[in-house]
Amino acid sequence: MRAKRVLAVCYGAGHVNMVLPVLRELKRMGGFEIVALGLTTAWDRLDAAGFAPLRVRDLVDPELDAEALRVGAELALDLSPGGPVPEWESAAYLGISYRELVEDVGEARAAQLYRERGRAAFLPSRFARRAIERLQPDVLLTTNSPRMERAFLQAADELGLPNVVIWPSLADGEAEWVGRPRKNAIVCIDNDWAAQRLRAAGANDEMLRMTGGPQYEHLFAPDLKARAAAFRESHGWGDRFVLLWVSQLHGPVHPLTGEAADPGLPARIEGRLVEEVGRRADRMHLAIRYHPNELIREGNRPEWVSVNRRDDDLHVVLHAVDAMVTINSSVSYQAALLGKPVLQYMDSPYARFFPFDKVGIARPLRQLAAIPFELNHLQKCQYESQITNADQLNSALRVSIEMVKLTNGGSIPRT
Repeated sequence: MRAKRVLAVCYGAGHVNMVLPVLRELKRMGGFEIVALGLTTAWDRLDAAGFAPLRVRDLVDPELDAEALRVGAELALDLSPGGPVPEWESAAYLGISYRELVEDVGEARAAQLYRERGRAAFLPSRFARRAIERLQPDVLLTTNSPRMERAFLQAADELGLPNVVIWPSLADGEAEWVGRPRKNAIVCIDNDWAAQRLRAAGANDEMLRMTGGPQYEHLFAPDLKARAAAFRESHGWGDRFVLLWVSQLHGPVHPLTGEAADPGLPARIEGRLVEEVGRRADRMHLAIRYHPNELIREGNRPEWVSVNRRDDDLHVVLHAVDAMVTINSSVSYQAALLGKPVLQYMDSPYARFFPFDKVGIARPLRQLAAIPFELNHLQKCQYESQITNADQLNSALRVSIEMVKLTNGGSIPRT
C-alpha cells in the first residue's frame, strides 16, 4: 500500500512546537511520507529533527516568479540585518506574498496595506494552491497562524484536500477562519473553552476533536524537575523568587484590529521589571526570554538579571521559575498548566484583543505603575489555575489517529 503523504506547513516558535510531536508520532507509526514546509524559524527546528524541510524558495518557479523575487529582494532590505532567516528566503516569502496582494487589490492599495499592516496583509493562497498541486499530498497538517498557514488551509479547502488544524485556545483571533464550517476538516483543540469559541465561529461538532495540545506533552516529562533544579543551581538563583519576563515582537499595528501599538513597549516593560526586581534583589531574580524572531537587547545587565540562551529548553525554564510576565505570549498557557502565576500586561492592543484571564490563566497587570504591587502580591498569593493538564497527555498520538482516520476515508467519530 502506498504511504500517505502528509504536507505539514508551519511557522516557528509555538507553531512548530505543535507540529513536531505529531510528525514524530506519524513517523513512529509508519505508513506516512512526511513533507514539511518550514516557514521562518521553523525550518531550523524541522531540519534538526531530521525531516529535511522545504523552504518557500524551494517552491518558487524561477521563470514564473522572477519579478516577484526581484520585488521581494527590495522588500527584504528593510528587515533587520542578522536575523535568523536567510535573506534569499525572506525575499522569496515577501515577493510571492506581495505579488498576490498586488494582484488582489492593485498596486496603490497593496502599498498602503503593506505600510499599515506589514506581513499581516498577506494571504498568498494561489501560491499555496500551486504548491499543493505540485507536491500532491493526501492530507495537510497546519496550525492557526495567519498568512502562509491560512493560505495553505484555504487552498486545501478549494482543492478538496483533507486537512487537520491544531488550534491552541489562546489563538482567539484566528477562530473566525479556523472555525468556519468546512468539509474533510478536523480542528484539534486543547480545552472546553476552545470548543465553545469555535462553535461560536460556526464550527460543527464533527470538525472538533479534544486531543490536547501536542506542544504541552513534554511539560510533564519525568526528568524535568531534576533538570530544572540543576538549571536553578547553575544560575545561582538559590531560594530567590524567579520572575520570567517572556518578551515578544510588538508590531506598530495590531494585525487583526488595525489598532496602533507601541513597538518599544516590550523594552519599556523590561526596563521597569529590571528596576523593580532590583529593589528586591535580595529575594528576587529576573530571567528574560526573548522571542526566537526577536533581536536580543544587548547591554550590561545587573547581577539580578539573566537572559535565557536561544537553546535553553523552555520546559526546563518554566519548571525552574516561580512566575511569569508577558503581553500575550502563548507560553502563558504552559506556565499555567504547571501552576505558575502569570501576569498579563494589558495596556496593549495585543493583550486587549485577548485577555488571558477569561481563560483562567492570568492576572491582569493594568499599567507599569502597578508592577510593585503585583510583584509583592506574586510572592504571597496562592495560585490556582483554571485549566488542567490531564487532557494534554498523549495528544500527539490523538492528533495522529485523527489523521489516520481522515486519510483512510472512513467515518470519523468524536473522541
